[in-house]
Amino acid sequence: IVNCTGCHETHVINHKVTELTCLKCHEKAYQQYFLQWRQQFTLQIANAENEIKALKHCKDSNKLKSLNDIEEAILFLKKDFEHNYRFAAALMKKLQQELLEIRHAYCQE
Repeated sequence: IVNCTGCHETHVINHKVTELTCLKCHEKAYQQYFLQWRQQFTLQIANAENEIKALKHCKDSNKLKSLNDIEEAILFLKKDFEHNYRFAAALMKKLQQELLEIRHAYCQE
């Protein structure tokens, strides 16, 4: 487990972490790993957003509060998924499962 200052420099106003931050402790190959993870997670977010749009067209799915909650969680992840990898990955997995359950419940043709 990495503490906050493991990734963030405390004297920097913008606390955004980049792939270069990883190089403080990891070898150069880790930079590529970070970039691949960021790209894959960005794709997962886009896929979830597309699934939400599709589900909104299914019968009665617009009445689901859970669909709105999922949309809010996706917006949160989109804004700050790099901050906590384990949390972001676990939350995304949970949201993907909930979207699948909504699809099965409301969008069966």
